[in-house]
Amino acid sequence: MVNACANLSAISCNSCHKNDQMEEEKMIDQQQLDLQKSIMSAYVLLSRNKKTTPPNPDMMLKLNSRPDLQNKVMTLYERDLVNPYGAKIVGGLLSGGVDTSFIPLILSRFFNIEVRSFTLNFGGIGGSGIADDAHNIRQNLSMLGVFDAKFKDMREELGEYFIPLLMGDVIVPGSPGIFPNSSLSRILMVKSLAEQLPEAEVYLTGSAKNQNNNLRFMTAAYEYLGNRPLWTPIFFWEEIFTRKDCLDMIRLCTGQDLSTRSAKDDPCASGDETFLKKEEEDGNRSHLDYEFPVQLPSNLLPRTICLNFEQGRPVAIDGQRLTFVELVGELNTTGLKYGLLWKASVESRPTGKGEIEWNLTPGVDALREATCRLRAASVPPRMQQELFRFNAQLAEDILRGGLHNTTTVAYINVIRELCANVTGSVKLTFYPGFVRASQPRPDKPITVAEAPFGHLPLPDNALDSVNALIAHNVVGQAFRTEKQKCNRNNWPIDPCVKIV
Repeated sequence: MVNACANLSAISCNSCHKNDQMEEEKMIDQQQLDLQKSIMSAYVLLSRNKKTTPPNPDMMLKLNSRPDLQNKVMTLYERDLVNPYGAKIVGGLLSGGVDTSFIPLILSRFFNIEVRSFTLNFGGIGGSGIADDAHNIRQNLSMLGVFDAKFKDMREELGEYFIPLLMGDVIVPGSPGIFPNSSLSRILMVKSLAEQLPEAEVYLTGSAKNQNNNLRFMTAAYEYLGNRPLWTPIFFWEEIFTRKDCLDMIRLCTGQDLSTRSAKDDPCASGDETFLKKEEEDGNRSHLDYEFPVQLPSNLLPRTICLNFEQGRPVAIDGQRLTFVELVGELNTTGLKYGLLWKASVESRPTGKGEIEWNLTPGVDALREATCRLRAASVPPRMQQELFRFNAQLAEDILRGGLHNTTTVAYINVIRELCANVTGSVKLTFYPGFVRASQPRPDKPITVAEAPFGHLPLPDNALDSVNALIAHNVVGQAFRTEKQKCNRNNWPIDPCVKIV
């Protein structure tokens, strides 16, 4: 009996000891969990709501040699930076470069989210994607879990939208400036993305390095994507992954080493700029030889105004500023008919010499509208800081033919070029839909200027302008040869009769 009691007592003690150990282990586990929670960043949002599955174990095994990368993948998961919108299908402007390879690698391979790809270019790849670059892009993306990649050549659409608008995003021969870095191209890219991948619940873009382009993307997304968000993962992920991390993960998971690929060889190193850059580097590119199918509405009537100049400077005479403001208003209306989203306005100030200086500004309403759209498009916090720079640079961007109503800028550039060193009254007729379609070719060059009395030289080729202020088979300003430039001071000063 005594032995039985002793045994029961020993069992009871052992049980209590085990219970104490279990409680102690639970306390330690809880302390560790609490510690992890306290260390965890404020970015922890909704990762426990089952929007995102844990990372694929097979893919994590491929990173065994780099536990730091495994931890960074888990950080994405814990912070809910993988799929914050809970989308089952995401569609992206993915071109197969480093950034746009890393994005589908994480989303598709590690977190089993279906990624669909759409790649735009300007000449060289058709919808079927038949080109060496298209083959490389498709091959790269297939290794990253993206199949059935779509391609689109933007030349046709740019012929329909860009040319009639006479956008001021210009190509100056010998300069690095190229068309795809324009405002309108960003709008058309987002528009095409929505049309080509309508099944996507979230739309992706690649690099976050160009803040102005992202602002343009966001604003265009508000117009064309509706309630479906436009998301730039790299904008958030670059705080966790360095570029070397991205390259190492691509190499470990796919066997492909992108670090040896130079910017020149990378078909996507510069996103939508690449193809024209390649042509530029090869010396084959000309801003005059693209074929554009052009369709224009016939209800846009010409507009004629009369301006006065003294040695190429607009003279401040009664009613001239009002006339010019009316012209800008009409150009704004024309732009809206073509789908341009923003308006510009004109401010003027006297110079004290009987002259007037014209400046283009977006106006308070346009600024407020752009800012509201950016905020409505859920602009990331870091990008919000760019709004200050964005606002400060807006007027300069307009004058460079950038974000707001570059139609007006292009026309003003025409005025400045045509009326250089002119004194007297100049009659200007603007044709909003004035454009030369490449097929059929006209018998003679179409000019934007006619000066029968020799004040402005007749362009030898209206498609080649003195500074390429308006490019791509549109219209040319008064083309001046070197001889004409040298002799321009000898031109008669009688008033010009006609500029068409």
